[in-house]
Amino acid sequence: MLRGVHLVDFRCFRDATVRLGSITALVGPNASGKTAFLDAITGGSRGRSFDPRDIWRHAAEAQILCNCEPPGAIRPHSNGQVPSNWHHRGQYLHLDARKIRASQIVKEAGKLEWDGSNLANVFATFPRRIQEEVAKQLADLVPVLRDVDVRPTPGQDGVQRLVFQDRWNPQIWYEPDEVSDGTLLTL
Repeated sequence: MLRGVHLVDFRCFRDATVRLGSITALVGPNASGKTAFLDAITGGSRGRSFDPRDIWRHAAEAQILCNCEPPGAIRPHSNGQVPSNWHHRGQYLHLDARKIRASQIVKEAGKLEWDGSNLANVFATFPRRIQEEVAKQLADLVPVLRDVDVRPTPGQDGVQRLVFQDRWNPQIWYEPDEVSDGTLLTL
């Protein structure tokens, strides 16, 4: 798990250290560096390469440095490609509750789309043990729920959606449009 990141001369970061937990939320006003931070650890919005515009204040003599904890995950940049020995992988997400709510054509999905639009397929792809673990963690965070599952969408062959079980009445399963945006984003 990535525990910390030290950025030097990357976009708006002259010299900054960010500590990370198992879940870290980046919150701040516009132009405070949230997206820049995510781009630094995931390879950026332009893929896995950076250009001179990524250097702090476009300083010609500067070199971008991204040191990560645990040690060994170090990625120096010098106006070029990310080195092939870069170990950490990350994913930039901009989750959309409306898209998470939508039914999906059934297919295997090993990676979440950036907007969360395939969350039901990702959840269905997990082994049941992992599904149970995720459901328990969700129930701990959203105490009105007991379980989450994926079920076929009525009247639509080959289409599925997420459903959520009520904590106190196991006969009640809520449809995605009956739970809060926060519940869907937490999942």
